Amino acid sequence: MLQRFVRLFWGSGRMKKKVNAEEASKARVPVVNWGLLGEENYVTDYVQVDNPALKRIAKGFPNELEGAVKAVARFVAGHVEYPLNHRGRPTATRNVKVFRWWNGFYLADREDDYGWLFPNQTVALAKPHGICFDSSVLACSLLRIKVKIVLR
Repeated sequence: MLQRFVRLFWGSGRMKKKVNAEEASKARVPVVNWGLLGEENYVTDYVQVDNPALKRIAKGFPNELEGAVKAVARFVAGHVEYPLNHRGRPTATRNVKVFRWWNGFYLADREDDYGWLFPNQTVALAKPHGICFDSSVLACSLLRIKVKIVLR
């Protein structure tokens, strides 16, 4: 069942080459501006298969496909918490302090109603928090790294 899912999701099992900006615009890959600081990115940029921190994490997962899928699911469920507001309710609001300056002062303090983290940003947090999208792209990135190894 998992092999069939992987083949449906990734075609014949061969990984597609990374899409650069020019190819993405031709292929009409959506551009989103929900980055941490409101920057624009292609939606495909959020799956990071070449990130060294994510590769180190994926290296610890089993090489067998079903075991890798279960390990990724356990990792994401056990390490990424949904952010809560001051009342303890789930929230997608982000408060970002940018460019630490001196003695606890920041040059920018930004609060957004919604924002996406890259997978390497999610795992780099001291206490990883992420909304549904953050967990999803982290799981997808880890699986793409591991499946690329498994399907060779």
